[in-house]
Formats: sequence, C-alpha cells, structure tokens
Amino acid sequence: MHRWLAVSFALAVPMSSIPFATGQSNPPHQSKNAATCGTHCGTERWAIKTLSDSGSATPAAATPTNTSVSDLALMKAPATLPANSRIPPIENEQFTVTALLIAWKEESGPTGDHDFHLVLADPNDHSKTIIAEIPDPQCSGACSSTKVNAFMAGRQVLTTELGAAPQATTAVPVVPPRIVEVTGVGFFDFEHGQDGLAPNCIELHPVLQITIKGKEGSSAIPLPTGVTHACGR
Repeated sequence: MHRWLAVSFALAVPMSSIPFATGQSNPPHQSKNAATCGTHCGTERWAIKTLSDSGSATPAAATPTNTSVSDLALMKAPATLPANSRIPPIENEQFTVTALLIAWKEESGPTGDHDFHLVLADPNDHSKTIIAEIPDPQCSGACSSTKVNAFMAGRQVLTTELGAAPQATTAVPVVPPRIVEVTGVGFFDFEHGQDGLAPNCIELHPVLQITIKGKEGSSAIPLPTGVTHACGR
C-alpha cells in the first residue's frame, strides 16, 4: 500500500526562504554573471548542466513531456558531445517521469561538483535506470541560472524526506525506495563510471522539480550491473 505524500516545493520559492545547501567553503556572491558568482564546482559541459548557457532559455521555458525511464534510456545517443552547445532536440526539452528513487549521494571529494546524484529506476523494470542531478545553487553557473530557486527547492525536498545527502564514492541505497515524480531537462553525459547511468548516457540534468509520492516496499533495490554504454565522445 503506497503512502502518498505531498512533498513538492513550488519552483518560484524566494531565495531568502530556503537556506543554501551546506558543503561549500565560501558563500555565493550575489551576481547574475556566471563568471563572478559562486564557487567553481564542475567543468565538463558545465553551463549546459546548470542552465546557464546562452541557449538555456529554450529548455527553461519548455513544456514538460511525460515519459518513462525506459523510454528515455532507449533514445539514440549522439555521436559527439559538444562542450558549449546543446544537442537538439533532446537537450532543449523537459521530461517528467514517475520513477523509484533507489540510491543517491552528493558528489563530493576533490573532483566532486556537489550535485545531488539520483538513481531513478523504472517502476515496471528495476534494471532500467537513469541518473538525475540537482546542482548546488552555491556553484558558479548554477547561482546565475534563472532556475536557481528550483535547484534550492528540489534539494530541500530531498533533505526534508531523507536527511542530509550522503557524501560517498558510490550512490547509497534509499531504503525503502521512494516513489518520485521528477521533471528535468534532457542531457547527455560522458561515461565515467557513474552509478545508475543509462546505456545511452541520458540524464535529467538539471532537475527542475521533484515530488515524493510514497514508498515502495521495505528493502533496497540493487543498482543494475553489467550495463554496456554507448555514449558520445
């Protein structure tokens, strides 16, 4: 029997009403210029990941399409991943999935970009997973994005439900898994051993809204193993 919860935060939450996530040594500078606000956190396709690139207005304003984890994982991966431009049409679109949140972590450590890394499984086939990521609003790029309030709200939803994000090398199981509805922008990543990465390396990145809708069972769902990836270079 699922326990349905209403744990959704509006995207337009004022920045002053939700505290910034911890884990950064310096507070962000209040500026709309990505070069002068926040702390450096990531490099690869960073402006695309944080909706701070010159083409971000299109996906930021897109109407979400309802889909599934399995259908996203079947989309064709691009041959190459441009560093500073989007891959149409997927990276100009928003998608909404209902999924099981089976593991998560904060990407910390010397090479971590402080994103909340979420592993989403298809409720009908737990072997099918994708990654969803919520940037840290204290990071450069994220702090200048028009969706910075959404990043703060999404992270608050998770920490309210699950407590502080684990800072670990591998994603930590969520027990019991949470039933979630997640909306985010389509994104193709490089393969570098990420937990839960789809075969085509598609992600919802960044997440713009997450709602916790209940719990699934009472035990952990293991991460899939032996997945072959065909990602762009």
